[in-house]
Amino acid sequence: VVVLALLLVAALVAAFVYYRGEEYFDFNLRDNAYWRAVSDPARFKIIWATAQIVSSVTFTTNVSWPDPFRTMSKILGVVQLSFAEVLPTSCFSPVNYYQQLLVATLVPVSVVAFLQAVSLPSLTKNPNARWGLLLDRGSGIYLMQLVGFCVLPSTSLMIFRIFQCQDFEDGASFLTSDMSISCDTAQYDSYFAYAVFCIFVFPVGIPLSFFVVLNLHKEGIMARDPLAPVPKKLEKYAFLFVDYATDMWHGEVFRSVMRVMLS
Repeated sequence: VVVLALLLVAALVAAFVYYRGEEYFDFNLRDNAYWRAVSDPARFKIIWATAQIVSSVTFTTNVSWPDPFRTMSKILGVVQLSFAEVLPTSCFSPVNYYQQLLVATLVPVSVVAFLQAVSLPSLTKNPNARWGLLLDRGSGIYLMQLVGFCVLPSTSLMIFRIFQCQDFEDGASFLTSDMSISCDTAQYDSYFAYAVFCIFVFPVGIPLSFFVVLNLHKEGIMARDPLAPVPKKLEKYAFLFVDYATDMWHGEVFRSVMRVMLS
């Protein structure tokens, strides 16, 4: 709980400094060379995607790897955003697969809904007013794409786990990832249906939404100068294409599908 709270506070402070720093301090973090190097989307995507793939190897291969790989994989598991598997949550309260599934699917949706709400134009008479004090509309869209990128493989992996049941000689069947859960109950059938629905939201819906956004703006993406700053009208979508060649405007869609398959 303490670790999660610290991570949340750090994320909020970083976001505040990034978007409002120049109003309260004598510097603009976005113009800092070190910040630009660290926050470069291409570097971030490579590191994040690699860490997610490595940390999912134990489950996908069903092999108990020896140290130091096992320890490294567990540490990198933080990027899976499945804190119930990384932190000792069992010391506070037992967490089963159903609870992990709900957290993995509902938290990203809640975060995206929050970003959507705080970046929507205000319903007041002032056309320049916003509900949120932190985000403009472009930043909200950019962060929603970032959330989709970060949770895609980890949430997809959590969803697909419900399809793996272990059958025993006595006819009983239990969930491979959580042997306390029987696959022969009405509760399992309900979560099975929920998982099928989530497939269309995450492993199918996220790449599809990326494709729709990129396809709508492909002419501007292909016409832009890669060495020049991203045009203002495309800045909010830059996370999806800025690290690809201009003729590979759909590159992030293929990468998303690949990440789901590798995880």
